[in-house]
Amino acid sequence: MPVTVLNDVRIQYHTFGQGVPIIFVPPPMVGSFVFYKQAIDLSRQFQVILMELRGHAGSDVSKNPLSYPIVADDICHLMDSLNLYRAVVAGYSMGGQIALEFARRYPERAYGIIPISAFSEVSDARLRMELSMALKFA
Repeated sequence: MPVTVLNDVRIQYHTFGQGVPIIFVPPPMVGSFVFYKQAIDLSRQFQVILMELRGHAGSDVSKNPLSYPIVADDICHLMDSLNLYRAVVAGYSMGGQIALEFARRYPERAYGIIPISAFSEVSDARLRMELSMALKFA
């Protein structure tokens, strides 16, 4: 499986098809396999890129705690390594929040974002705790 390296951290990814790029970002604790059926179908018209988060599948564990900005930077680096200036970024659950962070940090690099079952802010104390735990153990 191909990897790109950012600051000595290997990030694994899988590519399918050609066309406008769509990068799928899974939530922590879930591999990119969750998007496999979408990748197969969409690859008929698009270049689909399935990204593995740090500490998942063939990606290295991060020396720093996983955070939205770190993963947003990983997406940008992955795009650079694939010679892609712009892409659609789709994310499921916490991957959706990562897609939102990517668009906030790099608006000129996003054709658009597709947040799937995501939310833009965390105001519930229990949900905040669950997200914190997911990031801690990812």
